Amino acid sequence: MGLFDKLKKQKEPVEENKQDMPYSIQYHVTKDGKLQVEFYDKKADFKQFYDTTRLVVDTLPKRVANHTIYEALVSYYAHNDPIMIENDRRTNYKNILLGLDLNLLQRDPNYCHSVMKTLLNKKRVEQYLQAGLEEKPDVLCGNYVGEIQKQEGQYKKVFYQDVGIATHNSSRMVEKRGEHRKALEQEKNKKMASKQAEMAKLQKEIEDLSK
Repeated sequence: MGLFDKLKKQKEPVEENKQDMPYSIQYHVTKDGKLQVEFYDKKADFKQFYDTTRLVVDTLPKRVANHTIYEALVSYYAHNDPIMIENDRRTNYKNILLGLDLNLLQRDPNYCHSVMKTLLNKKRVEQYLQAGLEEKPDVLCGNYVGEIQKQEGQYKKVFYQDVGIATHNSSRMVEKRGEHRKALEQEKNKKMASKQAEMAKLQKEIEDLSK
């Protein structure tokens, strides 16, 4: 029985940390059977406006360009954020694809730390997701953000270009970019209509004053 199977049998979250560590990690299984990881960085830079990263992983892998990839959700919040019915940062998820070693994620705190703090750095993830909405970004990526691998004895970020290209050109991302363009166009038209209304109002005021 693997660690993930054991977690399924536990009702309470499992916390993998010591009191003197600069971070804490909690694991549990969601109602729909996904693995949820909560990473709390006790020494997070206050300027980034979050100290906790939540990752929810669909543990059924998929193959993209001959690589094993997982679909996941990620969110960012402060551990002392109030719990809200609406606009709760805990559940303000972004959809991502990433390479993962589920065994290391649950057994090796150093690997988990690298994934949660380095690979899933909020600014980094947002940059990839923004590039995924562009037709010709510098890096084709879709919603793929890479993975963590051990190289020369250290965990480092790795981004497979063939996975990024395949993901960027997938029908799912093509459709998403189309929806994004449509939303931008609607917003542009809305602003133009607002400006035109303001100009018409101003023109009427000028005409009234000239009478």
